[in-house]
Amino acid sequence: MLPPHQKESDTSVEAALSIAKTFKTRKEQVFALLSAGPKTDHELAGELNLLITSLHAARRTLVLEGRIRDSGARKYNLSGRKAVVWEIGYGPTHTTSKADLQMRIEGAIEFLKNFPKQGITDTAIAILEGGANER
Repeated sequence: MLPPHQKESDTSVEAALSIAKTFKTRKEQVFALLSAGPKTDHELAGELNLLITSLHAARRTLVLEGRIRDSGARKYNLSGRKAVVWEIGYGPTHTTSKADLQMRIEGAIEFLKNFPKQGITDTAIAILEGGANER
């Protein structure tokens, strides 16, 4: 079985094939690090000496398997953006509060407003603003 990939993308399939032999080991390394305590993707990648993009498939698989989850905590990464802090966890994942959803919608609206006006951007803003007003 291949690591997570986009089946319709030849480059994604090629990348999945290239890491298939080491994927299980990488996934278990991520799990072991999180067993020692919660961490962000950037912290995990740094400790494993991996590019962040190389870490995502292993971490995502652990989430889908229900072995790790979003802790609900956030830390600022080196770029100054908030990052999810992952933890070992079985059962339901962290649920996002209504206030947090409202903040995310407002952030998405502001982000989209910085793009040149295009039909899709205007439509996305209208949809998000409608959702924000309903909450």
